[in-house]
Amino acid sequence: MGERLLAHALAAEPEPLNQLEVISAGISAFAGDPASANSVRALKKVGIDLSQHRSRRLDPYLLDEAALILCMTEGHRQMALQLITDDHRDLPIHLFREFMPGDVDHEVPDPYGASLDYYLETRDALAEAVPSVVAWLRERYIPAKASKQDMPTATDPSLNLNAAHLRDLDPEIFEAIENEKNRQQNHLELIASENFTYPAVIEATGSVLTNKYAEGYPRKRYYGGCECVDVAEELAIERAKQLFGAEYANVQPHAGSQANFGVYTAVLNVGDKILTMNLSDGGHLTHGNPVNFSGKLYEVVHYGVDPETGRIDYDKLAEQAEKEKPKMITVGASAYPREIDFKRMGEIARSVGAYILADIAHIAGLVATGEHPSPVPHCDFVTTTTHKTLRGPRGGLILAKGEYEKKLNSAIFPGGQGGPLMHVIAAKAVCFREAAKPEFKQYQQQVKRNIAALADFLKQKGYKLCSDGTDNHLILVDLRQSHPDLSGKQAQIALDKANITTNRNTVPGETRSPFQTSGIRIGSPACTSRGMKEDDFREIGRAIDIVLNHPEDDNAISQARDISLGLCAKYPLPY
Repeated sequence: MGERLLAHALAAEPEPLNQLEVISAGISAFAGDPASANSVRALKKVGIDLSQHRSRRLDPYLLDEAALILCMTEGHRQMALQLITDDHRDLPIHLFREFMPGDVDHEVPDPYGASLDYYLETRDALAEAVPSVVAWLRERYIPAKASKQDMPTATDPSLNLNAAHLRDLDPEIFEAIENEKNRQQNHLELIASENFTYPAVIEATGSVLTNKYAEGYPRKRYYGGCECVDVAEELAIERAKQLFGAEYANVQPHAGSQANFGVYTAVLNVGDKILTMNLSDGGHLTHGNPVNFSGKLYEVVHYGVDPETGRIDYDKLAEQAEKEKPKMITVGASAYPREIDFKRMGEIARSVGAYILADIAHIAGLVATGEHPSPVPHCDFVTTTTHKTLRGPRGGLILAKGEYEKKLNSAIFPGGQGGPLMHVIAAKAVCFREAAKPEFKQYQQQVKRNIAALADFLKQKGYKLCSDGTDNHLILVDLRQSHPDLSGKQAQIALDKANITTNRNTVPGETRSPFQTSGIRIGSPACTSRGMKEDDFREIGRAIDIVLNHPEDDNAISQARDISLGLCAKYPLPY
């Protein structure tokens, strides 16, 4: 089982890792025997076919070709060491789980002759260790930019910067990162605002650009030595403008909140009235919530959704705008599962002489690919993050009409921020380039198909969905009808035990506190990035249903966890 699980993960890696051959060999096995029936069954549950496997023995010919030997137990390792000759003294021999961080059991007992449940436990123990084995191989076989011969050592007294690997320089942080990597590999990430980004984006954010201060804008910096980072920021700006069809783009906001802050302070005065979506109906903190700067600096009037349909009532909103005469109207949400009519919102704003700001942080990837109508032609300002459906680095972006360039640039720097994060801006440029490709549109289409499949499954099981479905990347499950005694917080905790990551969320007409809530929010972008399709999301729905019907039953949670681990093993991440 370890052979196939590791080979499956390496197949998703770049060269040369995807060229490595993984071979299973026994110390005392008979050559040519098929895999045990329970091994075949255990891997079949995660979509891996072991039926054609035939056993072979560990022999000198294999040792001659081997780059690494992985053993399940210490006993196996000692037996393998007895076969080692002087020709193979440098051959590394480790336990399969030896590279895992933290205080974990490194041994995996041989399940031979045991029950299927024991084989399933063995499978999961091996699958849990696979990412750490891949990381070890990646570090060993993917060369660094400079060879070790060219690099001064970490102990060189002439070197001021310690060039030690993070593992050696700060073991605690290294372990925290490795633990999070393993968590991501082995959990179904269903938080609608999360995604998995490209390794190239991670490479850019970890680049030497983090060393460069570049206050100001391209070709207009307050520091010297900015000719290289100017190129990166100009690429990001032009790619963003082209991707969204905008006249102006500012790629410096550190996050979506800073993007919104920039827009507000560019055209509003303290005390001006804004008409925004209520947080409990799907809005965002920066849309006038009392605990946020937007609720403290401006007079806030909220609109919401129709309590019966769960949708924005544009006619009622138009009447409210006419009555309140706001200086700005914001549109966009963090938990609204339906398409937004930006054209109508623009008309409403213009009818009362208000600015219109569209916050598309959640749906930017859909908008960029034409899978959701664009607000750019209809709104004065558009803000977004770059890490949700756009699948880029964590950061913010402002789009606008060209006439607002000077005000917006000044509002971001020096108005709200200092030096831009040039490593993140470079990663944004990578993200925008990828988002312009046809494959990214196919991805967004699959995001919508997957969440629709999950929505249909849950509805068939009796769950109430806010607005009765979805048009985008998320659903909002109102538990009050199907599970009246189960809060969103309790559901989130129970699902997390089954390796399913969601978040509790308020629902329209909320009756519980924001700390408890009556709903959970579920999104499809992250699991779709792993390669999952509609049938996989129905399996996710089955796991969710098992947990929510038995949130305190360890056996039920274990059953759901098997589904989660099986899907994660079938669709490994490239990290």
